Amino acid sequence: MKKDIYFFGAGKIGKTCKQFAERCEIAIVGFIDNNKNLWGGYYEEIPVYSAQILKENPLSVVCITCKDFQPIQKQLIEMGIDKKRIITNIHNIYNMLLYDMVSAGNYKVICNKINVDKKQKILIDFTNGMVLGGVEAWAYQQAKIWKENEFDGLYLVGDFFKSIVINDTFKNKMLNLANQVDTKDMVDICVQAIVENLPCITVCNFPSYIFVAACIVKKYYPDKIKVIAVQHNDEKLYYDIFTRWQDFIDSCLDISSRIKENLLSYGMRKEIIYHLDWEIPCDEVLERHLKNNEILQIGYAGRITISQKRADLFIVIAKELLKKGVKFKLNIAGTGDYFETLKSQVISEKLEDSFSLLGVIDRACIPDFWRHQDVMISCSEWEGHSITQAEAMAAGAVPVITDVSGAKDDVTDGKNGFIVPVGDIALLTDKIEYLYHSRDKLETMGHMAHHTIYEKQKNINQKDFWDRLFKG
Repeated sequence: MKKDIYFFGAGKIGKTCKQFAERCEIAIVGFIDNNKNLWGGYYEEIPVYSAQILKENPLSVVCITCKDFQPIQKQLIEMGIDKKRIITNIHNIYNMLLYDMVSAGNYKVICNKINVDKKQKILIDFTNGMVLGGVEAWAYQQAKIWKENEFDGLYLVGDFFKSIVINDTFKNKMLNLANQVDTKDMVDICVQAIVENLPCITVCNFPSYIFVAACIVKKYYPDKIKVIAVQHNDEKLYYDIFTRWQDFIDSCLDISSRIKENLLSYGMRKEIIYHLDWEIPCDEVLERHLKNNEILQIGYAGRITISQKRADLFIVIAKELLKKGVKFKLNIAGTGDYFETLKSQVISEKLEDSFSLLGVIDRACIPDFWRHQDVMISCSEWEGHSITQAEAMAAGAVPVITDVSGAKDDVTDGKNGFIVPVGDIALLTDKIEYLYHSRDKLETMGHMAHHTIYEKQKNINQKDFWDRLFKG
């Protein structure tokens, strides 16, 4: 059923969104603005209303086209507007407009010829490029497994960021996305790349251009493509976009119990949800490589960023531990846009003796890195289900982590690790101090952490799992 669409914000962003709507052949009913002087007039040849119009039209949706959307969202909810009718985030607005265009049959897909005799290929979504990240690390590992099981594949690689990882398991196709101005042009490029490789299975790691393109191709060639969406993160945007396009998704993979619950609450069909387990190295007998029991070895491996990972808190944690009299070494493996700043802060705060900034280490060296750590920390504000968390536990490092998605799937608080509320650095440092002074408990919890992951790994059969998804 066609819905009336309003844009809240008769300004520059609203104008840009209106132009995109026109490209998608979607007509918006009106603009809404809090400026009373605009009511009853026109903006971009479209009538402007007060927010009251939304109560008079209960089947409509409103897209917030303001830079600061939160006050407007709060205003609308206080008016009694159902949160499901409110679309925030420009990316989400554009996505909705594209979905409406596809649903109306107005998106044209050009395909000259499909080679029906060609072996089905796996297209792997690297929207953000060949970079260092948990999602990408998982995809590189899976590519190797798929190739060993005689699947052919192709990396679809966005060019937004410089590729810093060389992985030649499969060939890669670079997509010229960064130079495009319009979201639809980016999707068009991705559509064409997928169409050229039909028949295929597209493993979509992000709710972005490649995923939308795969869904579009699915609409027009439903028996020539399988769309597998992997919900790697517990962000609202993933739920909004994946559930919106779910009729074109063959399988939606959750990586934590929290993500599965949220997918269902957003309306994702239960029958297409499958749980994806991480397959990581885990020896039956735990081996540790610790040399100095006096200094607590604290490890972190991942992106060095403020966004999501909160790498800016490492200095705060170090200072608090020093105040508590804890002797420690914070060993940090990885890189990111905050790495150089962190490095400078370590020097300016005279914390060189407490930090070891290792930069990027080879994936093959990760198990050995964790064998040298007593504790694994994470200050993340959100996650999907951290691979690093499981890798550290497999090596006997005790996790002290924030309560993000996936934390409780592996960690039982007080038994094989500690979980603290997001942002509670005081409690996080308290737990580390406790482990520093309780070496017997540290050792016991480390063995329990290893046992937890080892027992999980015994029951994982990746070949059977992917055979069911690919061939079923």
